Amino acid sequence: LAWCKHNTVLRWAENILEDMKRIRAHMVEMGEDIARSACCRVGLVKSSYKEISSNILRPSEVNTAYSSCKTRLVLLDMDLLRPSKEEMEDGGDIVWQQTLGSIELLLKEQGNCVFLLSSDSPENLLNMLKRMKGIDKLGLAAEDGYYYKWPGSPRDRWDQRQHVVTQWKEVCSALMHTYAERTTGTYVQDDQVASITWHYGVSNPDFARMQGKELLNHLNDTLAHLPVEVVVGKSFVRVRHQGVTKGNLVSHIIQHYSSRGGVDFLLCLGDDRIDEDMFHTLKDYQQAAQYRQFEGEEQEIKVFTCTVGRQPAIASYCLYTHEDVQEVLSQLSLQTKRKMRSAATMLGLSSLQ
Repeated sequence: LAWCKHNTVLRWAENILEDMKRIRAHMVEMGEDIARSACCRVGLVKSSYKEISSNILRPSEVNTAYSSCKTRLVLLDMDLLRPSKEEMEDGGDIVWQQTLGSIELLLKEQGNCVFLLSSDSPENLLNMLKRMKGIDKLGLAAEDGYYYKWPGSPRDRWDQRQHVVTQWKEVCSALMHTYAERTTGTYVQDDQVASITWHYGVSNPDFARMQGKELLNHLNDTLAHLPVEVVVGKSFVRVRHQGVTKGNLVSHIIQHYSSRGGVDFLLCLGDDRIDEDMFHTLKDYQQAAQYRQFEGEEQEIKVFTCTVGRQPAIASYCLYTHEDVQEVLSQLSLQTKRKMRSAATMLGLSSLQ
């Protein structure tokens, strides 16, 4: 009763107006033109931000580089590709199947290596991909790179990057559950080996964000002497063991392929703050190895790092929406389909001779 008296109609109206102001500010930061239609985007950003309009990842540019290269490495953030539960109920399952179809086509082309990197557990990751054909040809990473599977390995064969100690998780769990109890709609994910996460995506955004900052400071003070790091994502606060990052795994993947001749095309897509370490790794790689030797010829290494929605970022390019990501992947898979048709036609003609 006291809560209802405190939250009057006037207070509800004020909260709604504040939410509208926050959404408008967010749209402006993301490059949305409020005065025009939602599909019209311009570079309305703060002066400290990148010039978004000049760094858009254009499918035509990616296609040209893709078609001219022989060996390609594609790194995709699974959390970026996967629709939310609400989107799945609103037709997102069709989009998800189209995405899986594009990845399946990429896997069929010789010289392509595709990795999906996820923060989920191996079991949940495989469950999301259960309707995908040729999953054994896919490279996978779970729990931010703690578990990983090489392309060509059976789906139940997972390697581990390093040994971790987990005594610190008890302290984190106690703190996070305290904040979960005081913040409606939040919960603690503590079923992973190398990390524990406090999620607040479905709670009141302003209050949860404030609680998240307080939790972040509390965790940093409490865990300063332990081998962990505290990171903040789009709607979560995570504590993970030192060294268990997507960036470290990407570095391991690049070293693996470099020892086998390297790649001359690299595409990496991410959309979260915790994907920045991937972009750091690839930026260093691009600066250190601009060319490679292949069959006696020097080839330029074409690297495309792209963040989706979030700015600023270390990534060289940006895209606005998940639909833009679908467009890039579908264009690449279309190239593969055309090559397969051309090869089948040539094989048919040669059999007639």
